[in-house]
Amino acid sequence: MYYAQEKLISLVILILNTSSVARGLKVTMKRLQRRDIKGERVSVGDLVRVIGVPDLAGMSQECREESLPVFEYLLGKYKRVEEFDEYGMAWLRFKIRKGPHAGHHSVGIEPYLLRVRGVAKP
Repeated sequence: MYYAQEKLISLVILILNTSSVARGLKVTMKRLQRRDIKGERVSVGDLVRVIGVPDLAGMSQECREESLPVFEYLLGKYKRVEEFDEYGMAWLRFKIRKGPHAGHHSVGIEPYLLRVRGVAKP
């Protein structure tokens, strides 16, 4: 399921980039630094605490209504960083066991909204 979510996000970015190029605008997204709120390096495999919710203002209302509760669920929780994308977003995969948002989830989040607790195990 999370694979489909990642593909949907990639498609949305592609559509945004394509439509902006069609209007003659150059879209560039600066790669985020892999640093947490304290400036500590964040790496794949690190155990991190989610300390903030991303700004979802650029999303449609429907996507915001679906995404915001998932990010609010993550707030204060510890998760392992699975990977980083080409924009520097840290990807977390997890399962919500109960409630209306139960299921497997995969979210990309800015590293500065995280705090490293433990480093990746070799």
